[in-house]
Amino acid sequence: MISKLKRLMFRRRKFENLEEVFSEYKFKDFTSRAKYESKFAGKMNLSGYGLLYFITISMFTFFLAQAYNLQVLQGEEYKIKAEKNQFVNVPILSKRGRITDRNGVVLAETIKSDASTSSDAILEDSPLDNNFYRKYSDVEGISHALGYVKYPQKDSKGVYWQNNFEGISGIEAFYDQLLAGRPGKRIFERNADHSLISSFLTEFPIEGKDIQISIDSELNEYAHTKLRSYVNKHGFQGGSIVIMDMETGELVVMTNYPEYKVTSIVNDGRDDTNEKKERQNYLDEINSDKRTPMLNRAIAGAYAPGSTLKTIFALAGLQLGLVDPVTYIYSAGFIEIPSSIDPKKKNIFRDWKAHGWVNVRTALAWSSDVYFYAIGGGYENQKGMGIDKIDEYSIAFGVPSLTGIDLGGERPGTIPTPEWKKKVFNEDWYLGDTYISSIGQFGFLVTPLALTRLTAAVANNGYLITPKLRQDDLPVQKKKIDIDINDEHYKVVKEGMRMVVTTGTGRGLNSKLVVIAGKSGTAEVGVKKDKIHSWITGYFPYENPRYAFTFLCELGIREVSPTPNLLAKEVIEKMYLNNEYYRNIEGRDRPIEEEVSKEENPVNLSE
Repeated sequence: MISKLKRLMFRRRKFENLEEVFSEYKFKDFTSRAKYESKFAGKMNLSGYGLLYFITISMFTFFLAQAYNLQVLQGEEYKIKAEKNQFVNVPILSKRGRITDRNGVVLAETIKSDASTSSDAILEDSPLDNNFYRKYSDVEGISHALGYVKYPQKDSKGVYWQNNFEGISGIEAFYDQLLAGRPGKRIFERNADHSLISSFLTEFPIEGKDIQISIDSELNEYAHTKLRSYVNKHGFQGGSIVIMDMETGELVVMTNYPEYKVTSIVNDGRDDTNEKKERQNYLDEINSDKRTPMLNRAIAGAYAPGSTLKTIFALAGLQLGLVDPVTYIYSAGFIEIPSSIDPKKKNIFRDWKAHGWVNVRTALAWSSDVYFYAIGGGYENQKGMGIDKIDEYSIAFGVPSLTGIDLGGERPGTIPTPEWKKKVFNEDWYLGDTYISSIGQFGFLVTPLALTRLTAAVANNGYLITPKLRQDDLPVQKKKIDIDINDEHYKVVKEGMRMVVTTGTGRGLNSKLVVIAGKSGTAEVGVKKDKIHSWITGYFPYENPRYAFTFLCELGIREVSPTPNLLAKEVIEKMYLNNEYYRNIEGRDRPIEEEVSKEENPVNLSE
């Protein structure tokens, strides 16, 4: 009994540490202390791993329950709260580069508007500044060259979703990327009350590059004003003027009438309903105008060139050996050939007058149609070059080609060929078609700029120049035409062009300020041939050519509307009188006189 009682007491005793256990009691199942410690320690390690496993399972279960609670049980509530705090990605408009003329006159620039933008109204406390608008000069005659932009668009909340101005036409469109720069970006966080919570800039805007164009805006405006007066006074529908620097390819003047007003198409920073209505009314008006004010006639208006092409056909006749400078052909005012349908009948091809005996120089000076009928299609004893050679020389001098000017929307010309006639009219080619083609009519179409380049190629002995509007230091791009023509033949043709101005059809162009060579042209158009396109093209100074020009007045009244010789003279003399740079170019033929004689004083076309 006593031994059992001791055992019970031992079980209830609390041991302070492991040493007491080993000192007070020896279990019979263990033969040594080391064996017991090993067994006890193993049991303690198993208990620690179990506790860690329990804690891990408990935490995973807790987070899983929380995720279920947030996403399933309370998901819709938190979704609504998140949508109330929005992140808005707003572009920061870059400042578009300026466009200036050759003298530094600002034609287009981006300036700050006094009006507040909708984006700023939404984000009242933000440092965002998109209050820019494009301001254009009100100088006349420049709109087709300059072009215009479309403003970046906004969404229904007034936030920009387009990040820059977009060039729509002219220089603004062709050099859009250069002018535009690169927009920046700022991200805003706001709550349901549109209050700004935070913002941060992710990209800084980079301003666009400035561009200087070759147009002399003062001279260009003067030319435009005179063109408008001449067209309206003499019953034309419209017109175009191009003056190109042959050494650089730069256009000093490029203007059309009628034109559109850039300032009436692009707003001035206002964004109100009345302003939008005014712009839309103006666009509707000019788009319905039969005179097509939006058309850049200089590069996209294709017209029958008429006798202006006789310069290259004269070169062809000389180079092919069909005529020489002293070969004479008699013009009785017409030629007649047997009809291809009924040989008993005669087809008559008329000259505009009976010129008598003419050679290549006088045929150019007086624009004899009979002379060019003969060397074009052949007549009696005179052999002709035929339509294939007419087309070959037309192609060589760029009639059907794009000039490569740095503007969009340029239109190529056309040339008449047997294939063209078959396709358009489903008819065969006849000798009469060759006659009409040899005076620059029938299927010929050319732009004023392409004709200017053609004239320059005659003046510089066969180099086609690529015209341009951007003024830079890059060398002129030009290429030799594909046909090898003797320099003496060029000399003869240029002598004929000088005679056009001194004694021929372009006498109104004769000036005492500068010696000019030219070639006039009149093309009959319309079903009844009662309308005309009237041309004068040429170059100056005569001895050392520097500038090539073309003046076109379109759709005038036959027998009434004149060739624009006086118009061209007035603009060219203005160019020399008002700017020392143009006067001092190498090769000006004679010193400027204080006064032009009364009988040759530049006519005031506004009277």
